[in-house]
Amino acid sequence: MARFRRVRHRGASEAPKRQGAARTFVESNVTPEYLTELYERHITSEAAKLSAPHFGKWIELTGPLGGVVRRSTTEAVVRFDRRRRANRVPVRVEVIVRGKQACDQLAELKPGTEIAVVGMITAVTRSQVVIDQCEVEGRVPGTTDGTTRASSPLGGLRSR
Repeated sequence: MARFRRVRHRGASEAPKRQGAARTFVESNVTPEYLTELYERHITSEAAKLSAPHFGKWIELTGPLGGVVRRSTTEAVVRFDRRRRANRVPVRVEVIVRGKQACDQLAELKPGTEIAVVGMITAVTRSQVVIDQCEVEGRVPGTTDGTTRASSPLGGLRSR
């Protein structure tokens, strides 16, 4: 399975695309693997202290879609495909998306489709990273999802 990738590094604070307040993004070396590996290298209480400064910060990722689970007509949990790591627990990244249009469009994508997201880190455990207030920036160009389209951006998808 593909490793999660950062889309691009932003400065420590940058104005968002569509909202009024600046967002603070995590440093370029912070990935879901980095956050979960804190729990493999440290005892739980120490790992919680080390991961806490990243809560409330924004991260941009691309990765293969694992699936979409609808919680309601206006909220869905998007799971990235799990990446198996040698002798380690696979990392599960869950992205919470809100809005009927966003949920409907995501439900149409096939597992394995590369998508790009930006959202706020809200929880980290040994095997999971949860990203909330998520915006799906689109399908990564050049990937296929079983359709004849080369690219199908999901423009305008935002959490509220």
